[in-house]
Amino acid sequence: MNLQIRPDYPYVLFKLPGSKKFYFLIQKNQKTYRAADFNMPGFYMAPFDLDRHPVYIIPLAHARFSSHDLPVRTTEKLHINPEPISSPSPGSHEKKVARAIEHIRSDDQLKKIVISSYQDYNFDRMDPVKFFFRLAETHPEAFVFYWHHPSAGFSWAGASPEPLFSFTKNPDTSFYHAETVSLAGTKFSDENRNWTPKEIEEQKIVTDYIKQKLFELKLAVSSYGPYDFAQAHLIHLKTDLSFIFPDENDFINQIIRALHPTPAVAGMTKEAALKIIPGIENYDREYYTGFFGFRQSDKGLFHVNLRSARITPHRLRLYAGGGITQESLPAQEWQEVQRKWDVIKKIFTS
Repeated sequence: MNLQIRPDYPYVLFKLPGSKKFYFLIQKNQKTYRAADFNMPGFYMAPFDLDRHPVYIIPLAHARFSSHDLPVRTTEKLHINPEPISSPSPGSHEKKVARAIEHIRSDDQLKKIVISSYQDYNFDRMDPVKFFFRLAETHPEAFVFYWHHPSAGFSWAGASPEPLFSFTKNPDTSFYHAETVSLAGTKFSDENRNWTPKEIEEQKIVTDYIKQKLFELKLAVSSYGPYDFAQAHLIHLKTDLSFIFPDENDFINQIIRALHPTPAVAGMTKEAALKIIPGIENYDREYYTGFFGFRQSDKGLFHVNLRSARITPHRLRLYAGGGITQESLPAQEWQEVQRKWDVIKKIFTS
């Protein structure tokens, strides 16, 4: 398979959830396109903090676009060193969690803060196509992508189970049908246990917040859930939410900005949590827990950038985090982050 990848041009490989096909989008020029809104057809890469980093777009009008069948099986190893070259100590992550708990207990507005950390790995060489195929094979129900942009100075790859927002225009009316989800609470597929009250409450917090934000836009919302949602080695609590909106008043941009970042990646209340997260984490998330997606003229799908890696020459950065409430236990939160890293790392090193 010859995709004619050129590292000096922006490109993206991506697979939609449940699909056995993948798409290749590569720009016809070397310009850097940054987006102020989400109205143009193309592939978007948006940061966690929309005011701190640019939103990149590979515009469909300035790119070559093709679809291909995924290979049946990928056997190529990715030559990534299985031992991290840098990683937080248990104590450092547990201190982050403890500080988050202190903030929650001292502020009535705070119910939850999402805290993350990262690990860095070395690799000898990286084949973007094989990397992408490996992710697609191990995450068939996720939105999988490998995005590269020379102007950004890095690539980003991931397999996200969490839609931020999807929409499809009804050809007979001037309305869009839209869907989003509330996804919170995490347990591993080998755990034989019920959901804890903390996890159930965390999921309810996210669901109520999303409904409220959509109600503020005067949109009527219907919901189904919560129910168990399995993705690879993890199980989440999930609620589906659907609504319609008119093709007017810049609704798509309003909805995206109302939903992002969700409480699942920031906290609750979101506004209060966002003020605290940078001081606790002490690093720039950049595009981790941002969002990415592909928009066409009459439909679009955006996913939260979870289970992802930042890639620079010979360096891979993996991220993981969890929602902290006043009932959280720092040692358990550290164990959860470690297990999440282990799940992702096995894809690249086994």
